[in-house]
Amino acid sequence: MNDSPTVTPAMEDYLKGIYELGGALGTVSTQQVAGRLSVSCPSATNMIKKLAALELLMHTPYRGVELTAQGTLIARRVLRHHELLELFLWRTLAIPPDQGHREADARPTRAPRLTAAAGPVDRRRPALSSWAESADAH
Repeated sequence: MNDSPTVTPAMEDYLKGIYELGGALGTVSTQQVAGRLSVSCPSATNMIKKLAALELLMHTPYRGVELTAQGTLIARRVLRHHELLELFLWRTLAIPPDQGHREADARPTRAPRLTAAAGPVDRRRPALSSWAESADAH
């Protein structure tokens, strides 16, 4: 098994989506994954194959996918970063929770990239940059 596979932001999105669909507890269909991520079934299948090659999920053709322990850990980390970003946007930058959720969804999970924010977050960039750097240290 790979100890530290290279996982792209797109892969993180898939792992998070599969986790939210219940893929840590059971099998999720490729159609469900495609629907959750608003991609075509062939696109979902291609990414699923990449994630299976990294041993982040188990893929049974015509049955679906299930996250491995490592895939579940990554998905939980991505979700935790998302939750922390939502909380930061709400408490520190006074962005309403519903807008903060949309902002967090639109951002990559890796903290240093958060400084490339757009929209209402841009006006509060200094606070965001400071927070992103400290969050990345953890």
